[in-house]
Amino acid sequence: MSLADLESKYPLIYTHCHPRGGPGWGALLEVLLDQLQARADSGGVQARALLTREKWGRLSLRFSPLDPADEAMVVYVEKLSMHICEVCGAPGTLIPEAWHRTRCNAHTEARPTWPTSDR
Repeated sequence: MSLADLESKYPLIYTHCHPRGGPGWGALLEVLLDQLQARADSGGVQARALLTREKWGRLSLRFSPLDPADEAMVVYVEKLSMHICEVCGAPGTLIPEAWHRTRCNAHTEARPTWPTSDR
């Protein structure tokens, strides 16, 4: 699922920003958003995304308000994104060069073709 599709699927979460990043992180982000929305639907706080983007080769996420139980999950997803290819979702490695990126062997040199900044 593309990040734009996630914005449509989770309109209560994406009221303040537009998700940005590679398509390979879509499934990872969808699992997190499913959990955040399920908690809100069962009477917890409704998380709202303030920031969803790539920074330094990993997902950078900010939500508010956020239930304390969900804070650790957000941090885990950010860290996990450093091991998932941003292009295809396969296992990847953080490449800390001038242009930081997380890529599998097949996409090491791939340049972003997706939107990289907010509208």
